[in-house]
Amino acid sequence: MRKNLLILSLLMSVLMIGVVSASTLFEDDFEADMSQWDPSSPTSDVYLSDSLTSGDYYLVVKDDKSAIASIDTTGYENIQFSYDRRTYSTESGDYLRIYWRVGNSGSWTLLESVASSSWSVETWPLSGAEDESEIQIRFKLDNGNHDYGLVDDVEVTGDSIGEQSCDITVSPPEAGEYYNDDILIEWLLSQDCYSPTYNLHFNEDTCTPANPTDWEEIVDSVNGLEYDWTSGICNKRY
Repeated sequence: MRKNLLILSLLMSVLMIGVVSASTLFEDDFEADMSQWDPSSPTSDVYLSDSLTSGDYYLVVKDDKSAIASIDTTGYENIQFSYDRRTYSTESGDYLRIYWRVGNSGSWTLLESVASSSWSVETWPLSGAEDESEIQIRFKLDNGNHDYGLVDDVEVTGDSIGEQSCDITVSPPEAGEYYNDDILIEWLLSQDCYSPTYNLHFNEDTCTPANPTDWEEIVDSVNGLEYDWTSGICNKRY
């Protein structure tokens, strides 16, 4: 059995450094209730339904009504806002409009106006939303007359400030070479990138596995920029 150690720097950044991943700051699939939302009056025109999806609930905003949610992004950057949306029974000039803003007052920034009978997932970067004690998102059915905006699977994510995605250079091993036991694995980070801990992996027989799950873990949460690996399997090459 031959095992090839971490070869490509592109794979390094995915497999070795495990700290860079978006955190979920807000989410709602509307299967429980509307407790995270502030509906406009009358609230009877903002409700949950599963009439079009048979058991999968979604938010309905009807006839010039809206629903607003507040999110705290303190300590986070690269804020992303995603949701699934469609309309029902809209006529010409009727739109589901999606907005956001910083704080709980002032003008709204329009992200899109949609009139579509098909569900579609949309994702928006919210420039200026980073590290704020409150931002708001808003879904409104505009110019409605027995028209409906439908929304599901709302999510706001962000990266913890200070985390960066880094290129990693590993030496040794060199690309494509195999090594015996007792290998000192060292790595360097690009620019000012830093992580307190790293996860090391190896893969069998191929330098470029199709999926990160093909890699096997050597060690979890290594401190520093090197690791002395002894596999415990003698007389084999890796």
